[in-house]
Amino acid sequence: MPKLKKSDEEAKDDIVRAVINYGMATQDIDLERLSLIIGTSRTTLWRRYKKPHNFTIEELRDICRKLKIPDDMKTKLVDAL
Repeated sequence: MPKLKKSDEEAKDDIVRAVINYGMATQDIDLERLSLIIGTSRTTLWRRYKKPHNFTIEELRDICRKLKIPDDMKTKLVDAL
């Protein structure tokens, strides 16, 4: 079975997850703690993490602010939306 190329949507979702993972790693925060910090349920955050195109702009702003995402990573995040 040949390996299928990722769709553009999947590639963009991977970028959003990578930016969030970078921020969580640098701040030593897991998804459960991040959900408490941004004020959303763990289930909602996990669902949106798995399908990042469902994040609201407000949630992404909160995540970037709380995880202290650098500007160059924010640019990658915006480009992926």
